[in-house]
Amino acid sequence: RVGGGGDAAEFKDSLSVLQKIGVSEKLIASLWETLSGLLALGNITYGETVNGDACIQNTKALGTACKLLQCHDALLQQGLTSRTLKLKGGEMQVPLKQEEAESARDALAKAVYGKLFSWIVTQINTALIDKDTKLDDTGFLGILDIYGFENFERNSLEQLLINFTNEQLHQHFAIALFKTEQEIYKSEGIVWPGVEWEDNTACLEAISGKGGSIFNLLTEHSRLPKSSDASMTEGLLNEHRKSKHISPPKMGSKGGRGTGAGTKLTGKEAFVIAHFAGSVMYQTAGWLKKNTDSLHEDLSLCMSSSSAPILKDLFSVGSINAFTGGSKGGGKRAGFVADKYQKQLDDLMRTLRATSSHFVRCIKPNHEQAPNKFNKWLVLDQLRNSGMVDAVRLLSSGYSVRIPFTTLEESFKPLCPDKFKALSAPTFATCLLTALDLGRTDFLVGLTKAFFKSTKLAFVDALMDGTKKLEPKFFKKMARVLALYRFRRAIAAVRSLIYLMTKMRRQR
Repeated sequence: RVGGGGDAAEFKDSLSVLQKIGVSEKLIASLWETLSGLLALGNITYGETVNGDACIQNTKALGTACKLLQCHDALLQQGLTSRTLKLKGGEMQVPLKQEEAESARDALAKAVYGKLFSWIVTQINTALIDKDTKLDDTGFLGILDIYGFENFERNSLEQLLINFTNEQLHQHFAIALFKTEQEIYKSEGIVWPGVEWEDNTACLEAISGKGGSIFNLLTEHSRLPKSSDASMTEGLLNEHRKSKHISPPKMGSKGGRGTGAGTKLTGKEAFVIAHFAGSVMYQTAGWLKKNTDSLHEDLSLCMSSSSAPILKDLFSVGSINAFTGGSKGGGKRAGFVADKYQKQLDDLMRTLRATSSHFVRCIKPNHEQAPNKFNKWLVLDQLRNSGMVDAVRLLSSGYSVRIPFTTLEESFKPLCPDKFKALSAPTFATCLLTALDLGRTDFLVGLTKAFFKSTKLAFVDALMDGTKKLEPKFFKKMARVLALYRFRRAIAAVRSLIYLMTKMRRQR
């Protein structure tokens, strides 16, 4: 935190917030103990027995973790070094290899932390909602705060999930903006100018669609006992050899960050996705392990038997379902990480599509978090990656500056001769703006407002701040425009009448 007082001050702030939202002292103490238990859990190290099975080397760290998590030592040790295999006739304990045991330890820490995070969010939401409010009959105001598009020197599965989310939200943003503009033109009786925007549906399908998408192939290879990250990557590139959005890393001496150019990575180690914000190279080492990094039943049961108030509640049946925490509390093995992430994101997108969305783009001016320092290249990169450049292009190619007729009438009709004061709002606006030397393509007249090209923003500002002076010769020009406008409408009416009469004669 910029300008903060260090860890002690931030801890005090966190404690104060928990107290203000109504969390009891008993639960707060349990929260600190559980978090400390996760730190102790990370200190547990493994070795191998003579049979090659995993065994815990530092039992002191295990004891500390058990004390803080308030669970049985033997039960946690068993869950961290073996898993129960259910058979038709009963059950058997299967020892874990060292790598599997380390994954089980990490999965437990992630599951507990994920559930704690969801628990805290629930406490906050509960504190914000009036107890007398019936949620079924009430709308809601939701705030979605996410990381921006990520493109590092080394990108892995975590970056793909974040960038996939940004792809989905970018599409939602573009469609919302596009449809909003269409509805505005339609409501004003104006033909939509036909502004095009870049559709990223094909990229989304390549990542999470049916058939050979990245997520489907990742799940398929995660199920195979003898599969590897390399075979998964090869299969993916082979499946998408004709794709415009997925390609192997490029070999060369020059290239931007994340494209793979200038690297020595092969088609067995990485692939490149052409996102809306630019190309990103993803290295696939460890993907299968990350995708199957889920909590097995023994550890879930161990946590559900804890005497810690928070853990006992979080891992009971029907408890909070966190991203890394498995199905409702404990029992069955959780699904694959990418599948679960995709399902949760689909649920989020359905909620967003059913609501009215408003967008706030936050731009970081510098990496140092220093005041009065503006890094133009960093800002430009963020504007491109957030889709703002495309949004500005979309708006600038249409008629993005609007003024209600009532505003024009209130500002200018009192200054006009009486013959102009009786004009209808659309006619008055057309004559006024044409007399001010605006071309036919510079503005459009709707039912309740005038639309201007974005290039006419300075003109509109000058028009509304009173710097435009209307002299007597201007009203003569406006009178000529009105006469020409009425003449053209009369000609159009005559042509329409002739056309209708001709149609009627042909049908007799």
